[in-house]
Amino acid sequence: MQVLRLMALPLFALSLSVSITGCDQKNDTLQGKQNNMTAFIKKIAASKESEETQRYVGNLNGIEIKLTYYYKGDIVLRQISEYKLLYKTLKANNKEEAQKMLSQVGEAYQGMPGLTERIDYYDSYATEYVDIDFTQAKISDLCKLPGSSIDNCSAYYLSMIRSQKLLEESGYHRIN
Repeated sequence: MQVLRLMALPLFALSLSVSITGCDQKNDTLQGKQNNMTAFIKKIAASKESEETQRYVGNLNGIEIKLTYYYKGDIVLRQISEYKLLYKTLKANNKEEAQKMLSQVGEAYQGMPGLTERIDYYDSYATEYVDIDFTQAKISDLCKLPGSSIDNCSAYYLSMIRSQKLLEESGYHRIN
């Protein structure tokens, strides 16, 4: 379905299409690497280094996008994405049609460790919130979601430096 494909990209892939960088440890299995990295990210999160925040806004095909990154050093600990979806952009005539379309996309997010998603519906638009806690989520699991465009599914972490560069090259504007 064209609309679902259109929605799957901005709803999830855009928030994860930023570059993901990993270390190379040739002797580890992917699962072992991911478990080790999750533990490493938890240690970074608990460290005394101060957490920083960057916020970006953008627009893709009429969808307003707000991205917030929480990070220490170059390691993103958490990412919150907010999408304002006009029903006319979705080619939905009303709230009920939009709910039917978007619920199919949102079902894939349910039960994923470290990822929460919800959609609030209003008269002429919906707002979707996607929160990814990288101390819990595994990039290899996120790669399995529909619409995901992660270029390195064996990566250890989301790089803030590379994310910032890609976002700015893609027309996003930093707002803080």
